Amino acid sequence: MITLYVGRFQPFHNGHFHDVKKALSFSGSLIIAIGSSQENNTKLNPFSFAERKEMIERAIGKRARIIAIPDVNNDEIWLSNLKSMAGHFDALYTGNERVKRIFESNGLTVKDVEILEGISSTKIRNKMHNGEEWKSMVPDDVAKYLSEIGAAERIAGFSEE
Repeated sequence: MITLYVGRFQPFHNGHFHDVKKALSFSGSLIIAIGSSQENNTKLNPFSFAERKEMIERAIGKRARIIAIPDVNNDEIWLSNLKSMAGHFDALYTGNERVKRIFESNGLTVKDVEILEGISSTKIRNKMHNGEEWKSMVPDDVAKYLSEIGAAERIAGFSEE
């Protein structure tokens, strides 16, 4: 079975890590699609595709194929692009309700992720912005990488919106 896991991973956190380990446990192969891949250096999407790919690879090694999925303002085109980039897959694994709805409305199999209480990329970015502790919410290797690239300082530089 080939599973596709879609997310923005801004940043990749312990919830994502848990999901990837679970997907790998029931799937022979995993494709991770990094959404909003064209976005970076904004408050909502502070990390580039390359940085997010590096986070994931530091956490899980080379156990998944990682692809970039840019945003388009048309769900049918987005899904077509995703299918083209990913190739064959049997099931989708996502916590994003919009992505889930797009797949289900097209008759595709969706597996729900388990949401870990208190962990979200938004919460982590907010903690970084406010100078609060965030490293316990991401895998150790991701925390090291985020420190190396000055992630908290970058995010702290974004104004409140």
